[in-house]
Amino acid sequence: GQTAECAHTEVPLDWDEPSGRKIDYFVKRIPAPQQPARGQAWLLQGGPGFPGSTIEGLASLIQADHPDLDVWVPDHRGTGYSNELVCASLDPVPSTSQPIDPQVAALEGQACVDALTADWGADLKFFSATDAARDVGEIIAATRAPGDDVFVLGVSYGTRWAHRYLQQFPDQATGVIFDSSFGEPGDF
Repeated sequence: GQTAECAHTEVPLDWDEPSGRKIDYFVKRIPAPQQPARGQAWLLQGGPGFPGSTIEGLASLIQADHPDLDVWVPDHRGTGYSNELVCASLDPVPSTSQPIDPQVAALEGQACVDALTADWGADLKFFSATDAARDVGEIIAATRAPGDDVFVLGVSYGTRWAHRYLQQFPDQATGVIFDSSFGEPGDF
């Protein structure tokens, strides 16, 4: 129901090797109702593994209070339109309310890791919060008008993503919000 602009671009799989292998990157921008915009608000979704489209509903809430902010909604690399990593045995998530047998989940999870490793090899390590954070920081740098504010909102696993963003771009954002902070229970 909102006007949006979508961009598909390529980013380096490994930002330390910018001329190397590229992956697809997707971001949606919902222009501020009041133009010119005074800045950007970035919504980093959690999951891990949920695409940005599952959080974009917050754009209308943000713009209700801040009609002069463009809202940007990226897909974390490996999700949605950003070079989605898919395992047929695990996707889509079953729509049952019954608990998943942990032994079955462990077997299917390992089969998924094995299949992705066969496809990507050592490059699978670049589908991380750290590399996804670099994507966000580089796209902000490329699209931000001089003097514009930048706000980043991370939700659930998106807080880990936002934290990695702050480590790499500590002076870029005007403000960062961590909502429903995600701990460090494992390696995704």
